[in-house]
Amino acid sequence: MRRSTESKNTWSLTLIRDGKQGLVSDLCEANYRYGRTSRELNGIGGGILDDEERDVRKLPSGLVDLIEDHPSQLAGEALETGFLVEMTKYGSESEGWTPFTITLMMSNPVRWFYSPHALYSNESGSTMEFQKVGCPGERERLPNIIWVKLSELPLSTIVWACENQIFSDEGYTQMSLNLWTDLPEVKPRENPRTLILPGPPGKPYRFI
Repeated sequence: MRRSTESKNTWSLTLIRDGKQGLVSDLCEANYRYGRTSRELNGIGGGILDDEERDVRKLPSGLVDLIEDHPSQLAGEALETGFLVEMTKYGSESEGWTPFTITLMMSNPVRWFYSPHALYSNESGSTMEFQKVGCPGERERLPNIIWVKLSELPLSTIVWACENQIFSDEGYTQMSLNLWTDLPEVKPRENPRTLILPGPPGKPYRFI
């Protein structure tokens, strides 16, 4: 089944476990590849971040808590394959959505092309950061409340990730071998930054 964003009011972000990291048992330590579309996740075309570095990210506390409190025990799937983040302007707790309210708006007056960011939090104090998507000059602002819901990855997305070797641990195995040989020392990867989620889209899109 293919998932698509039907309007500017509802959108999604796909997070897939980065196989190069190897196995971890803590959501706070897990690295994820991410994207609104498969091209974005593969680093093709424009991304959702201001900077050009699009590698892997850690999860914000808001997503970690939603996974741990998920009624379907999503933590195992999230650590093994990944998960889907669905977002909307108009949600309902009775339908499984959790509201996050804007607490801090961030902008950069020096860089006119900088897309505004905002920090959101829920009732328990967990947070996640969102970034405005689209032309920075547009008047539309990030919503005061964004409703979030998590689910397992669709089978079609898992198949795509396998075909594109997203789960491959080739890099991790190579670093392990370096511990037992005289190969030149490999510089460890910098600790990934925390994921920033996209705000409402300018037009509908489909992951695959």
